Amino acid sequence: QIELALAEANAPHVTYEVDLFNKPEWFASKVNPVGKVPAVTYGGPNVDPDDPSPLSAKIAESNVILEFLADLYPDSGLLPKDPVLRAKVRFFIDATTKHIEGPFFAFIRGSESYDNILKGIEFIQELLEEGRDFAAGDHYTIADACISPHLARLKIVIETDLGRAPAGAFPREVESD
Repeated sequence: QIELALAEANAPHVTYEVDLFNKPEWFASKVNPVGKVPAVTYGGPNVDPDDPSPLSAKIAESNVILEFLADLYPDSGLLPKDPVLRAKVRFFIDATTKHIEGPFFAFIRGSESYDNILKGIEFIQELLEEGRDFAAGDHYTIADACISPHLARLKIVIETDLGRAPAGAFPREVESD
């Protein structure tokens, strides 16, 4: 999500890949106390990504970072200027989180049925306007950046039956890739 928004905004940035199963010790103390990714540092001196400055702002959670990038690059169109379209973008992101992301991760962990993902997809499809190429409005926004990775993951699940693995098998599947 974040990489897509950064690319769309033509934003200069440095990416630091974090091993989800072996996070560096400094990550929680210097970037995100919760220890989750994605997280960004912004501002402060120009330093190596693996030694973030205490003077930089630390921002976490995908949807928060997407809004931050839209605010940081207002001419990118990541968030429309029109307040009604802005609200539609935010609603679409909220719906994606509730109806796609939540059921998807519950499904691959074995605690929710595939039917709930299908219901989520149907809900999202109802939000899409006929004849439009983007989630909300006439151009790419953070709503598109939000849903795109989920659609890619759904494609993998459909093609590999990943969600039909026994409960708890998902981390092992990811590690074996």
